[in-house]
Amino acid sequence: MLANSEIAIIIVTYNPDWKIIKKNINELGGDCDIYISDNGSKNLNNKIKSKNVSVLENKYNLGIAEAQNIAIKQIKEKSKSEYIFFLDQDSFITLANLKLLLRDLKRIQKKNLVGCLAANPGYLKNKITQKRELISSGMLIPVDSIKKIGLIKSNLFIDMVDYEWCWRATQKGFTLFEDERVTFKHQIGAEKKVLNKQVIAPFRLYYVFRNTLYLVNTVEYKSLKKEWMVRLYKQFIFNTLFCSEKKKRISFIYRGIKDAKRKKLGKLSL
Repeated sequence: MLANSEIAIIIVTYNPDWKIIKKNINELGGDCDIYISDNGSKNLNNKIKSKNVSVLENKYNLGIAEAQNIAIKQIKEKSKSEYIFFLDQDSFITLANLKLLLRDLKRIQKKNLVGCLAANPGYLKNKITQKRELISSGMLIPVDSIKKIGLIKSNLFIDMVDYEWCWRATQKGFTLFEDERVTFKHQIGAEKKVLNKQVIAPFRLYYVFRNTLYLVNTVEYKSLKKEWMVRLYKQFIFNTLFCSEKKKRISFIYRGIKDAKRKKLGKLSL
């Protein structure tokens, strides 16, 4: 039975390093409720046993969006928590920084309709800046905002799911902020860096291209099309000229473009 703490933390897992998960539980579990939405991990094996942790066992990989939604629904229906904090399975934040993030969010809420306040995965600065889009890991979101903005679009599966939610929030009149004095450790599943840029796994390019093209060709987000077409072009050049497994990357990009045109969403069939 969870304690209905002020902050409920959602961590989506898929064959994670459980040492990092336990590190977060040890750091945050005394003050926050933690919901682990597991996407059919082969290495789950009842590794988490704690009264302040709820493990939601999905039978197979539903994607990050649907896994987040399952946890959000549980919190909305069964919890009295006023805020939700997203963490990726390979991310870590200290309790002191999370409390600072909450304090800043409450202060901002007095003057703004806030969609979220996000911790900064980069270098420490001493300012809070308004953003159009943010990654989900590190987001602190008022539950009331989620109720008005809506859940994450599960048919996107992974990649661009957080940006789409941010765009939707902005369209509904909410403001998004990044707290650049609150940092946390975050990785993006990168293999390595090339030209000081993160290299993602080839299959992720399918979702990046498919979801981006699908979204910017909808009526809601057509104003973003020119900017994101330039971004995709740069992605294409970077991945096909400077990264390893070039043929595989081109293949996934082609499939993503093809399925975007067909408006075929959901999980990629490998």
